[in-house]
Amino acid sequence: MAARLILSVIPGGLRILIHSWRAMRWGKRQANKSVKIFEKTLQEQDLSEEVIKELSAVYQANADFLSIRGLSQLAFQAVRSRPRRK
Repeated sequence: MAARLILSVIPGGLRILIHSWRAMRWGKRQANKSVKIFEKTLQEQDLSEEVIKELSAVYQANADFLSIRGLSQLAFQAVRSRPRRK
């Protein structure tokens, strides 16, 4: 009985995993496209390359949340920075 329950849950979990992964990939692609548009807009305003690189790096940081690696690193940092109970 328990084995049937486990086997019935696996396809649903895999489906959710695949849909989540595809959504994150799509979101990251869209974020990367918007970073390029942001850089072009800043270049049209005649800003220096140094300023453009700094601003686009900050803008790009939001796209890092759209990857499993970025999310796991953020989670590990949050766990490590949490004060320990005494």
